[in-house]
Amino acid sequence: MVRSAGFALLIGRIAVGLVFILHGWRKLMTDGMDVTTANFGKLGFPAPEFMAWFTALVELLGGALFILGVALPLIGVLLAIVSVLGILFVTAKNGFWAGNGGYEYELVLAGTALALGFAGGEVSVGGYYRRRRHPVAA
Repeated sequence: MVRSAGFALLIGRIAVGLVFILHGWRKLMTDGMDVTTANFGKLGFPAPEFMAWFTALVELLGGALFILGVALPLIGVLLAIVSVLGILFVTAKNGFWAGNGGYEYELVLAGTALALGFAGGEVSVGGYYRRRRHPVAA
């Protein structure tokens, strides 16, 4: 039986996953990977080409898998890592407040990705397979 908490977790995963998907889409399709790689280099990322591709793919594919509820703990950790890297290489120098270019937004994304990743959710692909493997006795 799916409870309302499962649907609340799904809504949270949709909101957070969509944000990541759109960020990954922008890197891959709107800006393009040449521009994204150059930007990562200017920001001081080590191995900027690898980091640009890693970030874009984790955001785009990870965001989609996050919404679906596939491998949630792993995807939540990967999304949090991408957010923390954004803090370390882009926003930390500007302080906390997002209005000043700070890390407020990335911190919320990292924490939420971890929390939702480990909370799972009954309304997910993973939850569906858990229910099929271990049905509750009637």
